[in-house]
Amino acid sequence: MKQRQQFKRLFEPVRIGQMELKNRIVMLPMENNYATEDGSVTERLKNYYRERAREVGLVGIQITCIDSPVGKGYVYQLCIHDDALIPGLSELVQTIHDSGAKVYIQLHHAGANARGQDIVAASPLPLLPSSVIPKELTVSEIKDIILRYVTAAERAKKAGFDAVEVVASGNYLVWNFLSPTWNKRRDEYGGDLRGRARLFIEIIHAIKAKVGESYPVTCRLAIGEYGVEGGLTVKEAQQVVQMARDASLDGVTTTAIGDGSTVPDYPGALLSLSTAIKQVVTLPVTTAGRMDLEVGERALEEGKADLVGIGRRLLADPGYVAKAASGRFDEITPCIACMVCIETSLLRNVPLRCAVNPACGLENEYKLIPADKPKRVMVVGGGPAGMEAAIVAAQRGHQVTLYEKEPRLGRQLIVAAIPPNKDKIESLTTHLTTQVRKVGVKVELGKEVSRATVEAAKPDTLVLATGIENIIPDILNIDEANVAFAEDVLTGRVEVGIEVAIIGGNLVGCETAEFLVNRGMKVTIVEILDRLATKMNPLLAMRLLDRLTKRGVIIVTGVKHEEYKDNTLVITTKEGAEKTIRADTVILAAGSRPNTKLLQTLEGLTSEIHSVGDCVEPRNFTEAIAEAFNIGRTI
Repeated sequence: MKQRQQFKRLFEPVRIGQMELKNRIVMLPMENNYATEDGSVTERLKNYYRERAREVGLVGIQITCIDSPVGKGYVYQLCIHDDALIPGLSELVQTIHDSGAKVYIQLHHAGANARGQDIVAASPLPLLPSSVIPKELTVSEIKDIILRYVTAAERAKKAGFDAVEVVASGNYLVWNFLSPTWNKRRDEYGGDLRGRARLFIEIIHAIKAKVGESYPVTCRLAIGEYGVEGGLTVKEAQQVVQMARDASLDGVTTTAIGDGSTVPDYPGALLSLSTAIKQVVTLPVTTAGRMDLEVGERALEEGKADLVGIGRRLLADPGYVAKAASGRFDEITPCIACMVCIETSLLRNVPLRCAVNPACGLENEYKLIPADKPKRVMVVGGGPAGMEAAIVAAQRGHQVTLYEKEPRLGRQLIVAAIPPNKDKIESLTTHLTTQVRKVGVKVELGKEVSRATVEAAKPDTLVLATGIENIIPDILNIDEANVAFAEDVLTGRVEVGIEVAIIGGNLVGCETAEFLVNRGMKVTIVEILDRLATKMNPLLAMRLLDRLTKRGVIIVTGVKHEEYKDNTLVITTKEGAEKTIRADTVILAAGSRPNTKLLQTLEGLTSEIHSVGDCVEPRNFTEAIAEAFNIGRTI
């Protein structure tokens, strides 16, 4: 109770129209691809929301298609275009109500972002040069789409939803009409702001006329366009909200739109947008943008918002609100803004995953069951995979000892947190090391494990999380003294010269380049492939490559490395020409291979050996943590 006083405003009740909420915390809608291919509710979807609805005042159900298949943006997107979907939606509503929260559903048409070839938009402009050119909607077709929004709202009300939200963001159809960047029409649905806003306002007005003035209708609105000249401005967005208010809109959730390198991504970064809307209307405004409870409480106290939207933090830890409210901050699994959730659900069009929470979307299947018979479990390697396996095994009742050859736990996580904009990873390292001790894992630091160590310990189960070995490329004289691995440079074990060549242009190479160029070094990245960052999350890669370009990092791709001599790296370009690159230091970031040295010595020693993480195959820590979680829950 004392801790809740820290969040006094957040836990005050609030109203949106006629809907009364127990507190001001909103679980924001996030597309998850947990529905069926025909858009029906699944048990997976209900379990996902059940776990996250208990402490919040309001739950938002993700973008729900009102016009399938033309307006459908994702393979397993939830739909509301047919009466046959109402029973499943009613079950979803009941699941959330039983958890103590109110619930609204987003009404959505993907427009030019839809799947397939028969897509529609305000104007025939493809979102990307490689995208399908959408068909420009006729006025008659626009009227039909408005009717589809209305009938979808009727279905939502019949299903028991407490409110509906019109999606006017994300470069989906309604936003596509609002934006002067994408709407080049010359009829009543284009031209000036009032014309571009006509579709949005008519949708709100028509829904209200059908479902009644007392039924709450809100919107999620992108306030301005980041990184776009001539796009919708904040001032214009204020006018749009005023028009929507006059059409009986009941509330607004503010968000932003722009490419991955232009929209700021830290807690409170978008508070200026909710503040701008509050300056012109008295409607309840929900702020969004990587919010946490601390920043949210201050925003409410300062009058910058009326409600606080929480999104990705609830993916990482469904109990985030309850833990924070009771002061159990050390138990919160942190969101590290790695964008895996967005990459999986929105970019790859597969069911959403969370890098730090393998049970996200698998809440029922991944419940931890106490072990029938506790075992002595020995875990070798204190990186993310080793710590996760140790924690989960201990939570199930096993006696776990974790061995790490370094003086502290973390391994690759420690290195990964060093480059610019990667400090959030440190919170994951802290969380895992804290949980290791909290669940009773015995930790042996500074101990290299050998066959003799395993023989002496006599474990029932051995889990190997021994990580990677760096690959040394086949380049003449690459063993010279002024050649170093990227890890040694990042950790400060090796000093570098002013002119640096980095061999390898994937995640490690690019992040090392940014680390060094920020310190005044002249950096060249040489990569054998034709593109950099091919294994990175596309959104993060876009941001990183944009920063490297702006800082003047020289990038050479499609090369063959030949020789390093006299502080000069000799390469062959993809055109076949020889080129030299001056380099006081050459940094190796050419990849890695599994470290299986210990495994090779253990043949015949014990019947139950599991390998997890990079010592199976070098991957990102999403896979490492998921693999380790599964080993821990099945031992």
